[in-house]
Amino acid sequence: MSLSSSRLEYAHDNGLWTSSLPADIGATGYLPGERDAWREGVVASLFSGFLSPVWQSLAQVSGLPVQILWETTAVRVFSLYQGRMSGLDEKQEQRREADFNWLIGQASPSLFGLPWNPLKRFRRPLQQNAAGQSVRFRRTCCFYYKATDPAEYCLNCPLCRRK
Repeated sequence: MSLSSSRLEYAHDNGLWTSSLPADIGATGYLPGERDAWREGVVASLFSGFLSPVWQSLAQVSGLPVQILWETTAVRVFSLYQGRMSGLDEKQEQRREADFNWLIGQASPSLFGLPWNPLKRFRRPLQQNAAGQSVRFRRTCCFYYKATDPAEYCLNCPLCRRK
């Protein structure tokens, strides 16, 4: 994954903000006994080598705090590991769980190009939102409601949190 082979796309579709970050991605593998080193390399490439420079640039040109971008990233990673990765066999499930626990607990901040691990920082307990769904409320507002017409709030919106 490289910055030069990627682009940020955005648009409005019937009043809803849409965005994507198409990128050319190459798959890699690891030799027996080298999975931990491979995992660190993949995480460093994705976060420190790719997302961190993109988020820094986006924060500079937009004025949006970089913490909001990193919390949005954390929300997406949590969604992948705790919802979208389903249908795994027992061995794959154990590996998914181990990788997720490593990402939020032991992954070095340097792998993210930051002085802190954003996945660990933005991990919050599940709570019920106004719709009765179990969600992790964000600490920062993503301003999704400002990008939609009529205003629509994300499911994790701290502005919609029950008091």
